Amino acid sequence: MTRSSKEKSLVYITPVAIHEGRARFALAIGNRSDTSFTVYPDQITASNERGKPVKIYTAQQMEREARTRANVMAIATAVNAGGQSLQASLPDTTYHSGSIYTPYSNATYSGVSTTFSPSSAVAARQSINDQAAGTMSMISSNLSNDLQEARCVFDTTTVMPRQSCSGLLITKCPKEIHLKVFAGEEVHEFSFVKSK
Repeated sequence: MTRSSKEKSLVYITPVAIHEGRARFALAIGNRSDTSFTVYPDQITASNERGKPVKIYTAQQMEREARTRANVMAIATAVNAGGQSLQASLPDTTYHSGSIYTPYSNATYSGVSTTFSPSSAVAARQSINDQAAGTMSMISSNLSNDLQEARCVFDTTTVMPRQSCSGLLITKCPKEIHLKVFAGEEVHEFSFVKSK
């Protein structure tokens, strides 16, 4: 945990995790003064080792990404299950060919046989439906977790005198990141280097 303490404010920030190329930080801002101040998401900035801006994700962006990802996965699961069910409903076709040899002549033959078992088709479709339902349940669970994380992302907050606030900060993950947190009239600066 890294701490920056000034006359009127105090900021704690600690790296929590790196996941899918994004760094997650726990952020806490304390108000040491007798007047309140508001911290807006755009008052928290990030830059890389070359001074170029690094994206910080808002709660709304994280929620939108989570919902889009879940919708795409659900559509893909439904299309896949539909295709598998169609295939399970089709009869099996077998192609035969061969040769017959007798002392008096030789002959070749070829043919096609088609078989269909309604009970096998029903069992296959049920298995496909069960698998799709399990996948949909997993998608729903992942969406719930992603939305919970989005609700924890730091958003506009008024910090009352002698009080604090906290939230999650999610950024792109360069090798080195420099964060600036504007708390009232004071600026708190932090630097982190990604370990290998």
